Amino acid sequence: GDMYHRAGPNQNVDAAVKAYQDAVDAGDTPSMVKLAHMLWSKTEMEPDYSRATVLLENAIAAGDLSAGGEELGDLYVNSDINRAIGGYQKAADAGNASAAVKLARIYVGTGAGEPRPADAIAVLERAAKAGSADAWDALGDLYHTAGAGYFDVNAAAA
Repeated sequence: GDMYHRAGPNQNVDAAVKAYQDAVDAGDTPSMVKLAHMLWSKTEMEPDYSRATVLLENAIAAGDLSAGGEELGDLYVNSDINRAIGGYQKAADAGNASAAVKLARIYVGTGAGEPRPADAIAVLERAAKAGSADAWDALGDLYHTAGAGYFDVNAAAA
């Protein structure tokens, strides 16, 4: 699937879908995530959100919490914030720092209701302590800008 999906002389979206589907049928979770992305991203084919959701839920159920959870969050971030949070949380809990940063952005934004800087800090601290430079960067930004009760120049400088 990857060979047909990449731009270049061999690019063939239909062949990529078939190859990914064959891998999905064999239980390959990375192919579930890749095919789901093709199905919902609207860039290569007519979107099929239901099928993408099923593929991602199957990938998560088969143990691919990191990639499957993040992709599920990406799928729903603009339409169902609670499902997005659930996907990102699963991925963050599995050690996915990118998903942790996305989850923290939701927590400090207005998309999930009242901003939750303490939850954002907790998610980012866990990812940062696991070695994510992006999480450290986002944590510094958050400490610097979160407002009264969370502004901590010493923590931002740490």
